[in-house]
Amino acid sequence: MEALLKGYLDQLRRGLELGKDLVVKPPVKEIRNVVIAGMGASGTGASIVHSVTADSIQIPVVLIQSYDLPAFVNEHTLFIASSFSGTTEEVISTLTQAIVRNATIVCLTTGGKLLEIAQQNGLTIAKIPFKEPHSRAFIGYSVIQLLFLLKQYSLISDWFIPQIEAAIELIDEREYFIDDGAKNVAEFLKGKLPVMYGDAKFGPVLHWLQQQINTTSKQFAHTNLIPELNHNEIEGWMHPATLLESTMIVMLTTTLDHPRIQLRIDETRQIIYKHSAGIIEVILLYGNSLLEQMLYAINLFDWISFYLAKENNVDPLVLKNISELKDQMSKQ
Repeated sequence: MEALLKGYLDQLRRGLELGKDLVVKPPVKEIRNVVIAGMGASGTGASIVHSVTADSIQIPVVLIQSYDLPAFVNEHTLFIASSFSGTTEEVISTLTQAIVRNATIVCLTTGGKLLEIAQQNGLTIAKIPFKEPHSRAFIGYSVIQLLFLLKQYSLISDWFIPQIEAAIELIDEREYFIDDGAKNVAEFLKGKLPVMYGDAKFGPVLHWLQQQINTTSKQFAHTNLIPELNHNEIEGWMHPATLLESTMIVMLTTTLDHPRIQLRIDETRQIIYKHSAGIIEVILLYGNSLLEQMLYAINLFDWISFYLAKENNVDPLVLKNISELKDQMSKQ
């Protein structure tokens, strides 16, 4: 796992090269909405792209993480089926529906059934290099290829390219601090229930941290976002006291937080601190754009989950429960 994490910068660089060479088939008709289907790391990659393009894309973007498409999907839809393995059954289900509805379709994958269907139906294929069967180690490819797909269909401009380049430079410069900070956070999270809070626009990377703690560190974790949690979850910080006393809050703040979000974070911290085991402040001071800070956070959070796996004395690459569930599902 450590070698895969160390390859993150090369992945971003290679992703830029692949994206610049990406060729897509013309749309069936004018594109009026975008639907992206993806689970796990592929789903998080789509969520990141959804967040960073929210202030630039002029049509609705919807993320699907189940078996069925919404009724509005038709020939005016750009449908992107994203699955690292190409075998994700939920994504394949929605892809077959999108074909019937004559949507403009792109398949983002390394191979598998998804690639077979794409080739059989003459669909656009955005290929991801296959190195290891661990999709969570290659989320950078997913994010970058999705951004280039939106650009190729003239839904966004190429503003993201210099931002990715800036992120590469930033992560490279701060490699030591990322590693050292990750070790410290992991030590605090051992034996605790991590609860991640932060601005809603950073929700995709906060959920990524939760997912990485779940899959890599084999530890339960929880995420919620501000301001929504201020309207419900904050009231739950009373019972059961024994559970709350074992929680460790990871509070994400950034230079891009809305002023009212900053105020809400400060007030939330004051209310819940006395009920918890403590608060770990993760502050993103570097990076001038949302995309740059998210790519930086992904790397930091990956290392946190890796060092927490070491603290828990578990193999970060083994997915016992997921594999067992997949095996049982395949028999039915």
